[in-house]
This record gives sequence, C-alpha cells and structure tokens, in this order.
Amino acid sequence: QRLLLWLDHFFEVSVRGSTIATEVWAGCVAFMTMSYVMLVVPVLLFNASEGLVFESLVTATAVSAAIGTFLAGILGNAPVGITPGLRLNAYFTFGFCKVVGVSWGEAMSCCFVCSTILLVLTVLGVCNWIAREVLSDHLKKAIAVAMGIFQATIGFQMMGVIEPDSEDYVTLAKLQSGDELLIFTVCCFCLISGLLVAARVNGALLISISLVAIASWAIGFFRPPDNLFAWPRFDVAFTMDFSGWLPGSPILGKLAMGTSVMLLVEISDVVGVQYGLYSIAGLLRHGVVPRSSSIVASTAVGSIVGSLLGSGPLVIANESSAGILEGARTGLSAVVVAVLFMSSAFMTPLLSSIPDLAAAAPLNLSRG
Repeated sequence: QRLLLWLDHFFEVSVRGSTIATEVWAGCVAFMTMSYVMLVVPVLLFNASEGLVFESLVTATAVSAAIGTFLAGILGNAPVGITPGLRLNAYFTFGFCKVVGVSWGEAMSCCFVCSTILLVLTVLGVCNWIAREVLSDHLKKAIAVAMGIFQATIGFQMMGVIEPDSEDYVTLAKLQSGDELLIFTVCCFCLISGLLVAARVNGALLISISLVAIASWAIGFFRPPDNLFAWPRFDVAFTMDFSGWLPGSPILGKLAMGTSVMLLVEISDVVGVQYGLYSIAGLLRHGVVPRSSSIVASTAVGSIVGSLLGSGPLVIANESSAGILEGARTGLSAVVVAVLFMSSAFMTPLLSSIPDLAAAAPLNLSRG
C-alpha cells in the first residue's frame, strides 16, 4: 500500500486523472506497439559492417531504449517510449557507412558526438530554439519525407523487390528460381500488416513480424530458435573510433557532415513528436511541454549509451500514442516500457532467429 501511495505521489498519477493500473496496462500496450524495433534496428545495423554479432546489436538496442525510456519517465514524468529511430539508423547504415564509406567505429563515434552535442544544447536551453527558429516547418517536412522514402526503399530491397542499378540507381530485382514463393509470402504479410495498421490495431507491426517468422519457420525457409533466452552479449560495445576527428584527418569533413545530419533530424524529430504526443494526452501547459528539456536530455543520454554499446541514435517513438490512447498520462507507463525493454535483452536467441525479411513491413509502413 505504501509503495502504491508513493508511486501515485511521485508520478502525480491521481493529479493527472489516471490510475496505477491504467498506467501499467497502457505501458504494456505501448511496448507491444514499439517492440518491433528490437528486430528491425539490429537488422539495419547488421548491414553496416562485416563481423558484427547480431545478438549484441539486439542487446544494445534493448538496453539503450530501456535507459532512455526510464530516464524520460523518472526525470520528465513523460508517458513516452524512447527507441532507436528507424530513419536515423537506416541513414547510419546505408547512407553513411555504405555510401559515404566510413567504418563502423567511425560512424559510431558520430553517434556519440551527435548525442553529446544534443545533451549540451539541451542543458544550455537552446534545443527548442533551434527546432523553432532554425528548422522551418517546410524543412522539417522535407527531411521527414526524404528519410521516409529512403527507409521504404531499404524495406523493398530487403523484400527482394528492387536492387541497386549502376545506371538508374534502383531497378526491379531479377527473381532467382525458388524465390517467388518467399517474396509472395512476404508481400502478402505486408498487405496484412498494412490493413492492421490502417485499422489501428495495437501491435500491428509486432503481429506482422511474428506472422512472417512463424510462416518462414513452418514452410522451412528459415530455422526456428533452439532456445528462447540467453544472457545479453556486448561484443560490439565500446568499438568507437575517434581517430577521424583529429585535425587534418581526410574523413573529418565526412564525419562532421554525418553528425550534422543526424543532429538536425534528431532535434526536429524529438521536439516535434513530444509536442504532438503531449497534445494528444492533453498535458500541454500554456502550449508548452512540461519538463521538455528533461525529456530531450533523456533521449540524448539514451543515445550516448546506445553509441557506447553499439546502437544508433534514439528518438521519441511515435508509437507512444498507443499508450496515451489507452490512458497513459505519467512517467509510470514509461517505466513499465523500460522494464519490458530491459527484459527483451535476455531474449536474443528468439529475436536473432527471426528472418531479416520480417523487417520489410515495418520499414515500409512505420513512421519511425
């Protein structure tokens, strides 16, 4: 009873017109809708370099999301989830590591620098000013659309529908014998996923991933997991390479450019999404997000942890709206999400056995 009273007082549950039971349930719903990042983000990052251990990427994704979300709940009392952004991680792998040609360690150092700058800007109180004055609405929308198209292109490539072309950049893929059934199956599940998303079914993308995985195991395309649980792995932790940041380095300009792109996208995304979510929840005070700096700082700290462990930049998950619609109004729901994310770090055998193709639907349908 004392614990319940303390939770109610600390998170202002009753003050905001909610109950502890509602917050816990809404946190579970929010996690179910955003947990697909546990597969999709590691799949994206796994393509960034040779020799990466998939299980360790899952661990990095889970732990960084758990820490960022927990801090947002405790410091900002915010009913939001903080997860690695699909668009930013897609850019990290395919737009930065692949196209620009920097190594994994060098690219991860950019994530660290970007997140550190974001934290400093937040502490100085200029983050909201940059989002309001420097990034115009047209620029924000242009960035979102461009990154979304880029993200969808990667999804279609993972499905085997398109492939790179030296003349036209992108062309329809040439199907190999035996691929027809696999691609047809994935396309069917993408259609089902689209219908679930359109119907606003909670956990639509998680359901899609689960269906693709189960079907691929049943048909025999991929091998099912031997175990469900294992200890987290940290093979890619602390692999950052800061040598490119030294004065006179030939790649200093590339690193600065990549860091700037990620920083601008992260600022516009975080500031914009938190305002939209608080508007839905009816928590705005005189048109301002309460403890906004604490929420942005939590995202920055989570991103710093992610770069240390081997994950890309974090953002406020759009899917947090599912929890808000279920009644989440306080940071208690975020703490529930954080606990579930941390628990997922122990499910690496299951998550690692899900085929990459299952990530196609979230990449094509998600706004992440």
